[in-house]
Amino acid sequence: MKRIKLNELIKEGNKNYFVLAETAFSHEGSIDYLKNQIDTAVEGKADGVKFQILLDIDDSYTENTEIFQNFHKWYIDKKSWINVIKYAKSKNLEVVILPIDLKSLDLVRENIDSIDAIEVHSICFNQVPYIEKLVDLNSVIILGVGGRTLDDINFTMEEIDNLKSAIKANLILMYGFQSFPTDYEKLNLSKLHSLKENYKNVLGYADHTSFSEIKRGNEIVKYAYLCGARLFEKHIVLKKGLQRTDYEAAVGHRDLIVLRNELDSLITILGDNNLSILNEVELKYKNREKQLVASRDLKKGDTLKSDNVSYKVTLEKSDYEQKEYEYLLNKKLKQEIDKDQSFKKYHIDG
Repeated sequence: MKRIKLNELIKEGNKNYFVLAETAFSHEGSIDYLKNQIDTAVEGKADGVKFQILLDIDDSYTENTEIFQNFHKWYIDKKSWINVIKYAKSKNLEVVILPIDLKSLDLVRENIDSIDAIEVHSICFNQVPYIEKLVDLNSVIILGVGGRTLDDINFTMEEIDNLKSAIKANLILMYGFQSFPTDYEKLNLSKLHSLKENYKNVLGYADHTSFSEIKRGNEIVKYAYLCGARLFEKHIVLKKGLQRTDYEAAVGHRDLIVLRNELDSLITILGDNNLSILNEVELKYKNREKQLVASRDLKKGDTLKSDNVSYKVTLEKSDYEQKEYEYLLNKKLKQEIDKDQSFKKYHIDG
């Protein structure tokens, strides 16, 4: 399929899709590793790359959380993040930022010209001061609705409306089961249908299937496409299966290429949903249908009746469709016609 931009996904009825490579905290604070992840996303033909940014641990986590304990190992400063974003843009990747704390959101605001979309993490979903900072940003906004109820989603949607924001039309609702790796039996992928029914926004699906179940993960992504999702997120690492932070659902660049090929194949199979247009193969099949033919030898001036007009499979195509049977009845012949010969317009008077 044609490679597209995130803001082009917003178009109604879009068959195209967008593959987003998620880095999460698998960089473990290494700028070199993070840049290599960006290169891996390019090799995997991803459309964009996503960075989770956390600048102020005290703003979002308490001391008894695992992230708080590991933050000193994972921390990347503001200047380095700007450098990473510029590197990703230099590789022609769209950049999605998931700012976890308000200082990180300020970094996004200050560098919005280099950022294509902002994702609201599920943990920030109904955080009112956070939502207020999104209002005047000219960017696609992705709402992580995994683990969120209808009331939660409606609250955020209404909050955006109350702030008279124009961003609602540019919202993407990203569904994904937030466990690593995902137990597919608890995935509830049908929620995509419910999201489509309740909201008119573009849908996304963040896949967190185990790296050891790539085939199943790709099948689930294709199911998500059939449920209406068009933005697909996969975690990436440099070496699949090597233990490090956020590695459980992460894949390599070859896996991304396979996923794209499978999605392209699915879209080709789905084809066009226009029931009024047939392709050349369908037309050939249709033309095998029974034709309107003379059921016996008829003479010039004979009147067509139900006892001399018949339906038969023949190599000679009639000028009249099957449904025009009643139209032919009571018409007179301008010339004789042999038994089993298909009716042509030049046979019929009037």
